[in-house]
Amino acid sequence: MKNRLLRCFIKQENNQWVAVCIDLNLAAQADTCNDAKLKLEGMINFYIQEALTVDIDYKEQLLSRKAPFSLILEYYFAVLLKNLPAFNPAHFQIFSGVSQSQVV
Repeated sequence: MKNRLLRCFIKQENNQWVAVCIDLNLAAQADTCNDAKLKLEGMINFYIQEALTVDIDYKEQLLSRKAPFSLILEYYFAVLLKNLPAFNPAHFQIFSGVSQSQVV
């Protein structure tokens, strides 16, 4: 098995937090930042497990499914802002998840 780094971010939209994984095009929302992150992590684990067991014939396609370009741009814009010392938005956070997968 190979470790795979998944790029994710969380943003606040109105009164909800939205967590997005740009490498698998998955998203979850919740009332708190931590709950959204936990939901997304659960979705990622379930999605990968299903791709490697139940949907094994389609695992290559399922595990290389990218988010729309607009979300990828939003992720990299947040990475840029995070690296600027004068700007650290509280309504936007970056995180990475590591998953175990058989994908090369």
